[in-house]
Amino acid sequence: MDEADILGDRIAIMSAGTVRCCGSSLFLKQKFGVGYTFVVSLEAGVKPITVKSAIDNLVLGSVQSASVLSVAGGEISYRLPFSETAVFPSMFESLDAQKKELKITGYGVSATTLEEVFMKIGEDFGATPVASASKSNMDDDSKLQITPVGHVTRATNAKENEDDGENEGLAKMFAQPTFRLAQQQECFVLLAHTWAILYKRLWWAVRDVRAMFFVIVLPCLLAALNFGVQNLQLAIDYPNLIFHVDQWYPPKEYQVPFATFTGSVSSVNELYNDNQWEMTYETSLSKQWGSIVKYGVNSGSAASNATTLEWKRQLFENRGGDEETQARHYTSVYLDPLSIDQVSAGFNLSASHGFPTALSMVDNWLLQYLVPSTAASIVTSTHPLPATKAEKVYAGSIAGLTASLTLTIALVFVPVGIVFPVVQERRQQMKHQQMVSGVSFVSYWLGQLIADFMVSLPTCALIVMMVHIFDVTAFKGDAELVFVAVMLLFLLSVLPLTYLLSLLFDSPDKAQASFTALYILLGLVLSIVTYVLMIISEQTKQINDVLEYFFRASPMYCVAHSLILVSFKPSVSPDLSYWDSKISGRSLSAMAVEAVVYFVLLLTVEYVSGFPSLMTQLGFTVDAPKPVLLFVCLF
Repeated sequence: MDEADILGDRIAIMSAGTVRCCGSSLFLKQKFGVGYTFVVSLEAGVKPITVKSAIDNLVLGSVQSASVLSVAGGEISYRLPFSETAVFPSMFESLDAQKKELKITGYGVSATTLEEVFMKIGEDFGATPVASASKSNMDDDSKLQITPVGHVTRATNAKENEDDGENEGLAKMFAQPTFRLAQQQECFVLLAHTWAILYKRLWWAVRDVRAMFFVIVLPCLLAALNFGVQNLQLAIDYPNLIFHVDQWYPPKEYQVPFATFTGSVSSVNELYNDNQWEMTYETSLSKQWGSIVKYGVNSGSAASNATTLEWKRQLFENRGGDEETQARHYTSVYLDPLSIDQVSAGFNLSASHGFPTALSMVDNWLLQYLVPSTAASIVTSTHPLPATKAEKVYAGSIAGLTASLTLTIALVFVPVGIVFPVVQERRQQMKHQQMVSGVSFVSYWLGQLIADFMVSLPTCALIVMMVHIFDVTAFKGDAELVFVAVMLLFLLSVLPLTYLLSLLFDSPDKAQASFTALYILLGLVLSIVTYVLMIISEQTKQINDVLEYFFRASPMYCVAHSLILVSFKPSVSPDLSYWDSKISGRSLSAMAVEAVVYFVLLLTVEYVSGFPSLMTQLGFTVDAPKPVLLFVCLF
């Protein structure tokens, strides 16, 4: 029976010459199984009889319908019914709590064995040796006839007909399988199987955290990061900037160096000799422009020694000191003692906008000095000219280009996340089990395609939402509908291609890594090659026109190239429609055709793989497992 359990895809059990049941091993165990086998292992040297009663009270008390099977060596076996699995956790917790007291080393639960199913069916149907017919009880006119359940019997005499009532009752309880869905149209069967695969795949997708991360989370994160960075880098409208010291430090922390002279100085500069000059700054400007700090310039015996070079040397020696406690001096004021009414404004070239800020400070100082107590002030600012329409369109095109390339990388992870469960299901023979259970390959792949398309739709919806949130103008307005159509057709075309290429892989991890590199090459790299060839020269543009026919066989290239052309359409081809063949029309048509061609090619490969002799002639090595139907007979 172990061989039948391992090798048989379908197992049929006969009793008294009649097929009593037929199905997979799992189906038979669930249908005719007597329950779970629960085995408790005891410590070495412990006699089971000393702890059996305590363990029986615990197990039988928790599971009311449980029964003791055997006590052999250091193990006690119980039979647990399928119907009471809900109380198993509490029983396990009780065993764990008393594990040391009861000398238990471990316990385990196993499903019903096929041998137990075999014996149970023999008991239920009263399997006994079939009595050999003798000539004395054989009617010369006996003949074969078909019973309503479909198995062949032989008409016998009246004595044999006494059990007809019992046999007929059994026949009604267990009608013989016909190995097909009776009286149902093929279209209905196809839809039923497709719905089953769709239902199964959707539930698996919800539970598969890894696939959901690749299909939804990762593409959306990359798209959001790309759109957010674009808004920081591509700003072309700048605000009005007022030149003031608060762009460096708060005015109350800022200090303005002011030159004083030591030694014998006879200044002819009236401002230097006028105390009102400094008083004006202290009363009217210090709160807005910072306080004055005086540095002495030693002129010695002649005022001519108080040169601007000496003042610069003084500023250098007092250039800020400890940066944590002293603010740097970005502006300064110098009065030449040998010049009449001359004020020199100094500024640090390392400071942003140092020159206009220093001039604005001195201008306001002179205004307050010449017109005391005036409420007027001089404001110096810079405001770049507003961006022209052409500049805005070009900036939007550049943003669209980077968005297109980044979205291509983001969309790569959608098929990469989908290929893992597809390869894993084939590797673990789950696909084979569904096929031998009657599911056609058309239903299988159609259900997979619909389910994966539905799982990928939230990704497209979230990307469209982020286009509005981050205000990506290249894909808004008239371009939005084309943008959505490109993504939907991309999904419909890349999924069949992914299924087709997945047949080349046996390892899900290798498939994911290979698909990531392959799709980036077919999408991002080829689209960049096309873009470069288009802008180099007219000759390279003609070469690109030929290569595009081959490049468009890749849905990744189609989506990348179409998004690039859509983003540059306002600046390069403003008069064309977004649906024009020179913009997105060719790529959309190519993806629509590929969606059908790749899916038909996938079904063709599946169909041909069902003929090992043909596959061998084509040069393929066929080692796929074949459906096995085993008959297990009771006599």
